[in-house]
Amino acid sequence: MGKKSAENLISAIETSKGNDLSKLLFAFGIRQVGQKAAKVLAARFGSLDALMSAAEEELTAVPDIGAITARSLIEWFRSPQSSHLIETLRAAGVNLQSKEAPAGDQLVGKTFVLTGSLAGYAFAKLPFKLSKPIFFLFLCSMMIPSEATIVSNFLTLAALRLTNTFFSVIVVSLVSMFSVFLFRQFYKTIDNALLEAAYIDGAGDLRVYWSIILPLSKSAIATVAIIGFIGNWNSYMWPKVVATKESLRTVQTGLRMLMQSDFGDDWGSIMAAATLITMPMILFFVCLQRYFVQGITKVGLK
Repeated sequence: MGKKSAENLISAIETSKGNDLSKLLFAFGIRQVGQKAAKVLAARFGSLDALMSAAEEELTAVPDIGAITARSLIEWFRSPQSSHLIETLRAAGVNLQSKEAPAGDQLVGKTFVLTGSLAGYAFAKLPFKLSKPIFFLFLCSMMIPSEATIVSNFLTLAALRLTNTFFSVIVVSLVSMFSVFLFRQFYKTIDNALLEAAYIDGAGDLRVYWSIILPLSKSAIATVAIIGFIGNWNSYMWPKVVATKESLRTVQTGLRMLMQSDFGDDWGSIMAAATLITMPMILFFVCLQRYFVQGITKVGLK
C-alpha cells in the first residue's frame, strides 16, 4: 500500500468515528434494527447511553418500534460481548451521540385521537383493559340525539370565546361515535396474520396502521366520508345557533333565509336553490359509490 493510500485509509477511519449514532446502531447488526429503525431510535434517545438504559415500555412507545424489536435491543445490550465492544469504541473516540435533537418529548403524556379510524383500530386490533365496556359506552352515546347536547356544546364554546368562527361550525363533527363504530367493525374483518407478519418484521402499531390498515380501508373511509358529509351538509340547527355572522352561514341556513325574504312566495326560485344544494351530495356519492357499497357490506355486528 502506498503512502497516499495509507493516509487516505487513516483519514477515512478518523472521519467514520464522527458518524451519526444511527449509522453505528445499524452497523451493530442487531436483529430487527434496520436503517430506518436506527434513525428513529437515534433521533428519539439522542445518545447510546440513553438508549441502553431505556426500558421495554419506552422503546415500544417509539413509532415503528414493536415489542420484538425492543426485546432484541435489550438482549443485545445485555450481552457481555456487546458491552465490551461499546467500551472499546468509546475508548477509541467513536461518536456515540446523535447529531439530531432528541424527538418526541413534546408529545410525551399526551394522547390524541385524530380520527374515528384510529379509535376504531384501537378497539378492533389493540386489546386493552376495559375495551369492551368503553366501546359499549360509545354505542350508548349514539342513542343521545344531537339536539340534546346543543346547549352544553354552545356554552362550552361560548366560554372559550370560539363562537362565530369556522371552527365552531365544524367542531361537533370532528369526533363521531358512529364512525368509530363503523371503522371498528370493518377492522375486525382484517386478518390478524397480516398484522403479525408486520410485527415480526419490527413494525410498530403506528407503522402497521399506516402501511397495512389504511390502504385496506378505502371502502370504510368512503362510507364514513359520505355519511358524514351528508349529515353535516344538511345540518341546520347547530350552524344557526353557533354562527350568526353572515359570512359563516351554511347553505341550509341560507335557504331558510331565502324563504323568509322577498322570494318567500317564489317557489320556483326556492326549488331551484334546493336542487343546487343537493348537487354536491349527489356528485360526492356518485364518485365514491363503489367504495360505499363495499364498506356497507363489510361492516356489521361482529
